[in-house]
Order: sequence, then C-alpha cells, then structure tokens
Amino acid sequence: MRRFKKIAALLIAVICVFSLTACARGATVMSYKEYTVNEAYYTYWLSRFKASFIDGYSDVKDTDEYYDSVITDDGRTANEVMTELSDSIIKNYLVCEYLCDYYGLKLTKNILSQIDEELDAIVEGVADGSKNAFNGIAAQYGVNLKMLRDIYIIETKSQLFYEFYASNYITPSITDSVREAFLRDDYTRADFIYISTEYAFRYDNQGNLDYGDNGDYRVPLTDEAKAEKLDLIATIEGEISSQNYLSLRDKYNEDPAKDAYPSGYYFNPDMQFDSEVINALKEMTPAEIRKVETEHGVYFLRKLSVEPSAYSIDANRDFFEDFETRLVRYLYDKMIEEEIASVTFNDKVKKNITIKSVKPCYDF
Repeated sequence: MRRFKKIAALLIAVICVFSLTACARGATVMSYKEYTVNEAYYTYWLSRFKASFIDGYSDVKDTDEYYDSVITDDGRTANEVMTELSDSIIKNYLVCEYLCDYYGLKLTKNILSQIDEELDAIVEGVADGSKNAFNGIAAQYGVNLKMLRDIYIIETKSQLFYEFYASNYITPSITDSVREAFLRDDYTRADFIYISTEYAFRYDNQGNLDYGDNGDYRVPLTDEAKAEKLDLIATIEGEISSQNYLSLRDKYNEDPAKDAYPSGYYFNPDMQFDSEVINALKEMTPAEIRKVETEHGVYFLRKLSVEPSAYSIDANRDFFEDFETRLVRYLYDKMIEEEIASVTFNDKVKKNITIKSVKPCYDF
C-alpha cells in the first residue's frame, strides 16, 4: 500500500483515501458527530501534506517568506491556501471514517498484515529497525508508531468505505436521466483546426504516423517553417467564419487524429489535453468559434452541442471509457459534500497549527 507523495495524487483521490478518528492525544481540532481529529493527528496530516506540496510543485519553497507570500487574486497567502486545502481533505476523511464505521466495515486479517509489513519496512528504512528510535523521529510530526498504525488502518478503512458505498448504493441507483445530467454538466464537444507551431508531423506512404527510429513522429520546426506557420495562423484568423469553417478545417487542420473523429472531440476536466482548450470550451456557447493559443500550437475551436446519450455512441467510445467511473465519483463526492457541512472546528487550537508551522514529513 503505497503512501502518496504527490499533491496531485491527493487531489485526484481527495475522497476517502485518508481519514481520522477520535483519540485522547491533545485537544480536539475538528469534530463530526462523535468523531474528532486531535492535535497529534492533525499535526501529522499537515506535515505529510506539506511534504506533498513541496514534492509536487517546483515553485513551492519551504521558507517563511514563501508561506507568507500572497499567491491568489483575492489576497490569500500560500500558508492560508495550503492549510485550507489540507483542511478540506481532512474534513472529507473525518466524514468517511464515521460512515465507514456506521456501515460496519471491517478490515481483513490479510489487509492488517499488509499494513504491519509496510510499517516494519518503514521502521527498518527510517530507524534501522529500532521502534524506539523511530518513535523519536515520528514525535517531530506529532505521532508514534502505534498512532501511525492507527492512521494507516483508518486510511484503508476509508478506501474500503468508498468501494463499498459506490458499489452498493450509488451504482445500482444510476439511471439514464442521471447519466444525461452528468454528461451535459461535465462534458463539452467541439471540433477544431489545429496548427502546430513547434513541430511538423511525419507520415509514411500509407498516410500513417511514422514514429521513426526514436519513436517520435514529431519533427521540430525550423525558424523559417515556424514563421510560415504563424503567417498561416494569421491568414486563417482573418478568413474564418461559420460559413467557411468546414472548408478551412479540411484544408488546414494538422491534428494527427483528424480522420478518427469526424464528428468532433468530447472533453472533460480530467482528460489529458491542453487546459487552455478545456477552459475555453466551458466558457463558449454552441456554434461559437474561438482562437486558443497553447504551448505547442494554436486551435481554432468550434463548440458543438452535446449529443444525447453521447457516451453510448460507438464513434465516441474513446472519449467515454471512464464515463461510469467518473460519474460514480461525482455522485459520491456530492453525497460527501452534504455531510461535510456539519464538520466543526476548534479555532482556538487550530489557529496555532498550519502548514507553515509544521515540519514536512516525507518518509511515512
């Protein structure tokens, strides 16, 4: 059971990977029904999240000056943003811990053995197998080996709860109307004219991409070729309209997959695609045409209406392989958010423990 090291993993798995429980070790920081997060556990979580921020983002600096710097348009500091994000994660996990126990979910002996094996490996790696030495190191982050075992158990129980609840309560209740609502809320459809400003694409005699000896079908543009591409982009921008869009697309589009998706692409916020394109499409209205510049090229986007039951159309299958998984996660998150509203804080205790104040924990 790998410990998460990147903040991206924390965001992608924000629900029910970690969780917290009541424990008589320090004052209460956070409460939900009869379940609480105490100072020791809260300090450890922030320490671990801090390490994830530092590991996950090259622009994060582990200095007081950085944590005090303003990083948002509304004037919040890095310390405030990171602490608030960590708190939102912890609130999710506190709720999950309660719900896991409410439904009576238990870990198997095999899972508990895996946790113990992982902890043994950590003690060996961090403290040469000495539990006493390890406890001295762990104390810097508010915990000891026994508490860490408890935390790892709670983490695993929370994941177990997600799998149980999604399978037994969410999936059986999904109807076509629920699918359609999610489709229209979370997906956009468009076609585009793409002009690469960094690379030319290499094709073989049959018109297939030629990956060459190095496994890359892209060839860097010369300065002269790049200048020609910029001139072409200016020409298209000056001519493009709803009347000639298709003819320009057929003539100029350099997208290597243009023949595979004649009805357009479907986009969702989680897919691996230029974020500038996905963000622009969310703002656009059907039939609107917009030029969008990205790192490697320029898109002339034309937004299209979403097709009814697009997820079941064979021509669209490449865009909807994870549709049901994403839908289940969406419905699950929505359920959890309703519970999170009931989480309360002990501000007197919490205000003294922030991302800035804790030491980053990288090893466990």
